[in-house]
Amino acid sequence: MLIEAGTIGVIRNTTHTDDSNIYVDYTNAGPDSSFNNNIHCHIFYEIEFIISGSGIYEINNVQHDIKPGALFMVTPADFHTYSLSSTDSPLVFYNIQFYPHIISDDISSCLYSQTTPIALYLQGTNFDLTRERFDYMLTTFREKDFMYEKILRNEIENLCINVLRDVNKRNRDSGIDNPVIRNAIIFVKNNYRDEITLKKAADHVGLSEAYFSHVFSSTMKMGFASYVRQTRLIAAANLIKSTSLPIKEICFDTGFTNTNYFTNTFSSFFGVSPREYRAKYGKKHR
Repeated sequence: MLIEAGTIGVIRNTTHTDDSNIYVDYTNAGPDSSFNNNIHCHIFYEIEFIISGSGIYEINNVQHDIKPGALFMVTPADFHTYSLSSTDSPLVFYNIQFYPHIISDDISSCLYSQTTPIALYLQGTNFDLTRERFDYMLTTFREKDFMYEKILRNEIENLCINVLRDVNKRNRDSGIDNPVIRNAIIFVKNNYRDEITLKKAADHVGLSEAYFSHVFSSTMKMGFASYVRQTRLIAAANLIKSTSLPIKEICFDTGFTNTNYFTNTFSSFFGVSPREYRAKYGKKHR
């Protein structure tokens, strides 16, 4: 089961089993639903395509408008939260969830190395064609005919590729697509378990500390140290949810060197302590 209990209090129109690698749903968050939730992350990818409704979808501290045509994609490395503008107007959206092994390594690498959250706004023909694609995936998932999961894999990979092409074009047009930042992000994600300093990262990308710090913070809208800490917290949260490892062991496995600091930082970031997070989102709930 991919959906995490307690994450979204909405009407689910599709059932799924515990051995699902892919989950597709069409959801109506009505006036009585508790769609607003705490900041969280998953051990799987999630794609949401908004049909109607409004609100705020926050990914890695960056806020995006929820409105018809919005398409959001979050990786296991992204933390996110969302809220409705008004419970009088229901939020209707498609939701796709899938484990990392469903897509190829090169696509996964491209998704992980994005310098900004993946959020697109589709209109006109693009909206109609995208809705047709989501409808097809929803029908395929519900009917579960012969080789349905293979079909869904192909559809999801094609969707990811098209999203990446649109995002990369947008980033090129706006000047966001910076290979220095991309290399720095990959460096952090590959080395967050070890000691990471601004100097090490600057040396890795071939820039001075001062210039690298300026480029990174102006592009990512957060300092380098904050990004490293965020990456470690997300990794810790995923381990807390998906394993029974002791909290202390997870603390050190994700690059933290002091358990008190880890607990305080985690609690400040997620709004609950590591133990409370496990109680709410741990594997026993999935």
